[in-house]
Amino acid sequence: MAPDSTRRRRNTSGRFVGFSTLFFALGALFGYFIVFSLTPAGFPEMSARTSRAVITIDEYFSLMVKLLLGIGAVFETPILIFFLSKIGVINSRWMLKNFKYAFLIH
Repeated sequence: MAPDSTRRRRNTSGRFVGFSTLFFALGALFGYFIVFSLTPAGFPEMSARTSRAVITIDEYFSLMVKLLLGIGAVFETPILIFFLSKIGVINSRWMLKNFKYAFLIH
C-alpha cells in the first residue's frame, strides 16, 4: 500500500468524523434551543390527560435525551446521502424522482 493512499484515507476519515460530529452537534443544539424550548408548553396538557399534576425529573430528562439524540441523528442525513451517492446507490435523478416519498415520510 502506498504511503499517499494511507494519508488520503486518514484525511478522508478525519473529515468524515469531523463533519459527523459537527452535524450531530448542530442537530443537538437545534433540538435543545429550538425544539426543546417549545416542548414544556405541552406539559400541562399532558399531565391533565394522565391525571398527574407533576412530571418527574426522570421523565423530563428521558424526553430531553431521546429528543436530542433523535434530532442529532436526523442531522446526520446529509452524510448518509453523500456516502450513498459516492458508492453509487443513489444519484441526483433518483433523489428527484423519489422526493415526494421522502417528503411524505418526513
